[in-house]
Amino acid sequence: MNRRSRGLAALAASAVFSFATGTATATYADSASAATSARSDAVAIAVDPITATGARAADQRTTYALPTGDTVTVRGTGRHAVFSVTGKDGTSVPSIRYDIADGHAYVIPASVIGDAKPFNPADYDIPALAVAPEVAKSTVVPHYPLHIVQVNATDLAGAPASALTVLVNAEDIGRFTSAIQVIGGVGRAAVPAGHYTAYTWFVDKQFGGPLDTEIDTMHVVMRGDFEVPADGGTTPLTADARAASAAVTAATPRPATTDETLAFFNSTDVAGQTATIQVSGPGPLWVQPQPKPQLGDFSYQVVWGGGDVYGPDPYHYDLMYPPVDHVDANQTWPVDPAKLAVQHNTLDTDAVYAQQRGVFGVGFEFDNGAGLMPAIYPRTPSHITEYVSAPVAGAHWFEEYSPTITTTAIALFASPRAIPFTPGTETWRTWFHGPLTPQIGQVHGAARCGACADGSTLGFSFPPLVDSEPDTQLVALGGAATHFTFYRGDTKLFDQDQADGVVFTGLPQEAATYRAVFDTDLTGSGLSQSTATHTDVSFPYRPSGDPALPAEDSCHPRTRPQEANPAPCRILPILNLGYHLDSDATNTSRKPLQKLDLTVGHQSFDGIGSQAAVTGVTVSVSFDSGKTWSDAHVAQTGCGRFEVHWKNAAPHGTTPWLRVTARDAIGGSISQTVQNAYTIG
Repeated sequence: MNRRSRGLAALAASAVFSFATGTATATYADSASAATSARSDAVAIAVDPITATGARAADQRTTYALPTGDTVTVRGTGRHAVFSVTGKDGTSVPSIRYDIADGHAYVIPASVIGDAKPFNPADYDIPALAVAPEVAKSTVVPHYPLHIVQVNATDLAGAPASALTVLVNAEDIGRFTSAIQVIGGVGRAAVPAGHYTAYTWFVDKQFGGPLDTEIDTMHVVMRGDFEVPADGGTTPLTADARAASAAVTAATPRPATTDETLAFFNSTDVAGQTATIQVSGPGPLWVQPQPKPQLGDFSYQVVWGGGDVYGPDPYHYDLMYPPVDHVDANQTWPVDPAKLAVQHNTLDTDAVYAQQRGVFGVGFEFDNGAGLMPAIYPRTPSHITEYVSAPVAGAHWFEEYSPTITTTAIALFASPRAIPFTPGTETWRTWFHGPLTPQIGQVHGAARCGACADGSTLGFSFPPLVDSEPDTQLVALGGAATHFTFYRGDTKLFDQDQADGVVFTGLPQEAATYRAVFDTDLTGSGLSQSTATHTDVSFPYRPSGDPALPAEDSCHPRTRPQEANPAPCRILPILNLGYHLDSDATNTSRKPLQKLDLTVGHQSFDGIGSQAAVTGVTVSVSFDSGKTWSDAHVAQTGCGRFEVHWKNAAPHGTTPWLRVTARDAIGGSISQTVQNAYTIG
């Protein structure tokens, strides 16, 4: 067995090099050609479909096969992308990433570096990670006299080592900033004379981690004010891994083993241009103490994670620190328990995945920088307590969970800003508790509106599926099919496979009833529960009168982050359902009398949305795949809250279907059918 590809505990060890002269922005996918059009009451309506595979670039997954047989999975694009590298069995593979903002980004598995053989970086170019040049290159290319720099790299034993070195010119980053392959202890490059900051990183592979798998130790050696003279000859640059003598760790209240570390080294030249080296890995990180270089500016920032994630009471720390202007010899970072957010996570699973290893992680991303999605691999169902520090300005935490590591077809994603991790708070969250259904739900924090209108423009888009938490969205990476249809009155405006929504422009500014029908089919994903859904929603449209969308939220799925909303943007009164089924952590019920706590409400943003009263709710269950249905007993227990009961009148192993309908006082309605909603045990 290849132990590298079996590295369950091996977070992708990576180093990222980026060069920026300004602030990059994320790119959001638009339809590639002119919009189609439909006719309604003799008014032309422009139609912009939102496809299930390209609706939200920030949530898009793109995969690339590397020459090694490993796979790079990227969420998002460019500098805002979050990526991971996995082997053929789906487990993490150590890697190095560097990006020099010239329209290319490279992800190279550490095994390629360690093979001590030349490689072609173009074979590892990942377009989704690339950052387009922010300043167009001049047609006149300046030519500088070049001089040889020879990197002499040695490992912890003093022997020649393979490594990767980046030289950053301190006078002008654009003059020369590039990576140098170091093979067998030697790397050579021709560079202009001047002053540089040199970074060299080493990967020390080891085994015997908590799951008897590969772990990686990263050593980062830095040298500021390195001068390449203009008088000819070869200038040596010594990179000794032993100089990285400070272990990056944290003084956590509970004992913790490092399992994720990321460090940003930002070098700014005298003109104010900044290059960033991003070094990350699943194991210990050692850095070389370093004062602030004399030329230009410098900052260093740490994000650290660790804990006891495979013990009887799993817990994990995720800590982010503000940047400083030097690398201190003491790299044990302080932790104030009073300033941590505590989150208790219950990790449920599909019955078919019980006792398999899942994937769970708290990741982060920066407004103007790349993100990282570290992971642990608990057997599911499971639980874990997260201790999380407040993010620094311009950064956001997010979470992701998949109930199985054997497939990347299904994952749950809690988006940035949806989980505030407020210091001093304690919260509880359950993942993957079904049934899983599409809902335009009740969200908190900045988000895109699922159904909003501004003037003659109306956007409507279903998240593919959510679990029992209203701000968690399921990301179906493969094996999923959708179909979306939209009506104005009896007129069909849109009808398309592999779509989850649409944006219309040119709608008549008059009252009307709209209807959206959305079908999902996840039978190809490997799930045994919530395998297909049918959702039919009707709502009244009024040109004015609906609540205004808060300014922090985006008006419709095509609105870019930080783009001002059109005024006024109105929240449409879309009914939604919240399922809290009395079942175990494998979504299995062993009780003869089944209970469902059902909430019925409307789309809202931090509580702002329609307050129309719910006037009717029905629930029925089928034990024969929808051929016959039995009504359940529904009792209202509060405003929008209902307690539902029915008998589990079927043999063990049956997966009943559920059908729920609801109406409100302004003429809105929802009907939803869930196939194989749970399992009778």
